[in-house]
Amino acid sequence: MDKVLPRVTIVTPVYNQADYVEETIKSVLAQDYADVEYIIINDGSSDGSAAILDKYKDVATVVHQDNQGQAEALNTGWKSASGTIVGYLSSDDIIAPDLVSKLVNELLNSDSVVVYPSFNLISSTGNLIRQKQAPEWSYHSMAVDLVCHPGPGALFYKKLFDQLGGWKSELRQVPDFEFWLRCIELGTFKRIDEPLASCRIHEESASFRPVSVNRCHEIVDTVESFYSNKTDSDDLSLAKANASLMASRLGFRSGHFGYGLSMAIEAVRCRPLFIFSPLFYRRVLGGLWVMFLLKAK
Repeated sequence: MDKVLPRVTIVTPVYNQADYVEETIKSVLAQDYADVEYIIINDGSSDGSAAILDKYKDVATVVHQDNQGQAEALNTGWKSASGTIVGYLSSDDIIAPDLVSKLVNELLNSDSVVVYPSFNLISSTGNLIRQKQAPEWSYHSMAVDLVCHPGPGALFYKKLFDQLGGWKSELRQVPDFEFWLRCIELGTFKRIDEPLASCRIHEESASFRPVSVNRCHEIVDTVESFYSNKTDSDDLSLAKANASLMASRLGFRSGHFGYGLSMAIEAVRCRPLFIFSPLFYRRVLGGLWVMFLLKAK
């Protein structure tokens, strides 16, 4: 008798992505895995996305709601998911036809609770920019170096969502990383080093937009919350230094010079040897360079 494979639920939150969302939908519907539930949450779009989504209401669950933000949209989808394995796909990204089958096979044949692929970076028109190798997972690299290993196409057991409660709706900059950081307390992650997804880079992408100081500081708050009940002071000081440095770079990139400078100083206070680290100068100078370019426009 053939083994019955678990149902997989993929959720796509959509907010004003009429130019790209149809390609995203088609990539999910083209999966070669037999049992994929697809839930699409229209989070108050006003650009014609709703009409595109309704074309697929016979083959996917389409939910229209007032704008509540990406985190709430994803949590809504995951709450109603019937799959034992779940994931999400941004409304401008795409996945390869065999992504679900390959990632499910890895989950079922390992002790991991999250599995994620390498991926391609593509342009607004879908042309390949470059392949991005997802980093190999380790507890230290995520909890201390603050590397967000899972990218587009990641799948995980729904029990993680049930236990942890999903993404935090108050976060706007790092809700994904904050969720994955909580997940590492429940099990290991596994990388598939094959580009099974594509992340689209375009001017409307979140990574291109300046953000508020509060959003810059989310990574620092996330680290402090994660370590609030832990006693390893060395890991904490290094993690806080890394978080401060990341906040500094984002602050500079967003035009918040005073904040960026203060967080660079905080990084050195947490870890004095950072002053000799090439990474320190790459991030600080890189952030300053972007700020200069933005002001020059």
